[in-house]
Order: sequence, then C-alpha cells, then structure tokens
Amino acid sequence: MNRIARKLTAALLALCLCASLTLPAAAADAADPDVLKAEALGVMGLFQGSDQGYELDRAPTRIEAVIMLIRLLGQENEALYSDGGYTHPFVDAPGWEGASDYLAYAYSTGLTTGADSTHFDPESTASAQMFATFVLRALGYEDGEQGSVWDNWQNLLENGVNVPADVDLSNFLRGDMVSLCYAALDAQVQGAGMTLAEKLVEDGRVSDLALRIGRAITGKAVTADSPLADIMAYLYASVRDSVSIRYMNETEMTPDNVKGFLGTDEVEFTEGLAVEPLMTAQAHSVCLLRLPEGADVETAKQLIRENVNPRKWICVGVDESNVYVESIDNLVLLA
Repeated sequence: MNRIARKLTAALLALCLCASLTLPAAAADAADPDVLKAEALGVMGLFQGSDQGYELDRAPTRIEAVIMLIRLLGQENEALYSDGGYTHPFVDAPGWEGASDYLAYAYSTGLTTGADSTHFDPESTASAQMFATFVLRALGYEDGEQGSVWDNWQNLLENGVNVPADVDLSNFLRGDMVSLCYAALDAQVQGAGMTLAEKLVEDGRVSDLALRIGRAITGKAVTADSPLADIMAYLYASVRDSVSIRYMNETEMTPDNVKGFLGTDEVEFTEGLAVEPLMTAQAHSVCLLRLPEGADVETAKQLIRENVNPRKWICVGVDESNVYVESIDNLVLLA
C-alpha cells in the first residue's frame, strides 16, 4: 500500500503543477493508441490479452470474436457462472476451461449459429464482417425489413459507429477489433436513448469508476479543477498496474458517512470521494477531498491523521506508517 500511496501522491502533485494532464509521458510514450485502448477495455473488464500479451498485430479467431462480443455485452459472468442450462451442438469446441461455456451461451442466446449445424470452427480467422456484425448486435441492431445486419454491416457500421480511420477492415487484426470496440462505447444503442458505455454502467456491467479510468488511460485531459470523479480516475489510471480496479467501489462522501472514511466528521469539505474494495481481504482506502477556499488545510490534515483508523477492516489493516495524508492547494488525499 505504501508504494501505491506514494504513486498516488506523486500523480496528484503532477496534476496540480500542470494546467492540464493526460497520463504521465513515460507511460504514453511506451504504448500506441491501440495498446492504450486495450488497457482501457481491460480495466473495464471488456478485454483480456492472452499469455502472449495483447497480440494486437495478429488476426482474431472466431472464438475470440465471440468472447469479445459477450464481454462487450457485459454478459461474461452469465456465460461462465450462471446455471442457465446453456448448450451447444459443436463437436469442435476447444478443450480449455470456459471455451464450451462461452459457445453454449452464445449459441443458446442467438449470438451465433456456428459455421454449420455441428461445427463452430473456433480457430479460423474472424473477418471484419463477422466482428462488425457482432458489434452491431451489441448495439441493438437486428434483422428487419431493410435486410440482415450481416448483409448490411458496412452501411450500418458507417452510420452507427464513429470508426477510427486507422481501423483496417480489409486486413482485420486484434488491434482493429480493440479499436472498433472502444469506438462502439460511444455509439448509441438502438432504442435505448444512450450510448453503449452509458448502458453498461446503468446495467451494472461496468463501474463508472472503471469507465472513467479507461478514458484517462486513453488521454482524457484532467486538471486540478476537474470534478473529483475525473481526478480520482486519473490517479487510479496512474497506478493501474498495481491495483485490481474491478473490485473497487467508489462512494461519494457526505456528512453522514464521512466519519467511516476519515475517522472524523469535523473536516469541512465541498466535495469528497472514497474508493475501497468491495469484498476482498485487502486493506485499501483512497479518499479525495476538496476543501472550501480559504480553509485551514493543515488543521484538516492533522484531524484526519489523528482520527483515521488504519485497522477498520475485519482481519486486515495497514501499519500507521503506511497512512498518507497529503495536500496540494485545497485538494487533500488520504491513502
């Protein structure tokens, strides 16, 4: 926790010394846009690499395309863990754990029909047409009077998704798949009156914190005057390799609940956010406060230091030396 706390403090300092920041330059220089999008989708739980990394420069397989669709729909837990009685007729399902579950879910819910009645052909290359059709179905497009989504995929994609110019639909690679999925987050879901990203958050498939961290990873600028939610996302994007974001819960601090986070309700603040684990044996708490203009920041920090309980969790805690209370101007960080 102390290493994470130091990195969070350094990120906050950098943020407040500059007029506007994306991620630290060292991280941005080390990755191309598709890698950053892959990292962002990974934080959101919508993409995973293989044991060889992201492999963005090779063509996706058909089973990878199906898995990506299930994740883009936010339905991976249903596919892997629900007892829905899902089955499939494919005799060529891969033998690795979970493969048959993905195919059973996709087949039973109508996401795919396979290569033929008994074969899925999982290791064959997924074409741009196949994957674009999957993305369009995730966006609510259905076959109708205007024809099938499969036949009209190019026109529907052009009109429904702001496809980045670098997506190559002729030589379709995993990097193109990632870029297309990231673009789909900002596309409107048919009949829903919201974007795919908004729907995933509303349905509880992706946390708002994870979505904002993803935006920070891919270059959303944040300043010290940005809403605390964006600053918190920037801070966590800076330590994303050290923290499992998927198990973190973000809570707005109010006069009614602030004592549980700070150990005191005597600190006056205009905004407050706290991030702690949901249900893990992990002693981790990060609180960000914006104090009123002209507030006595040092007195507020001293109150927090004297009252915060670093062993408030059951069975776990941190040493007092690993409690950090830092400030930049009227922003106070407790880690």
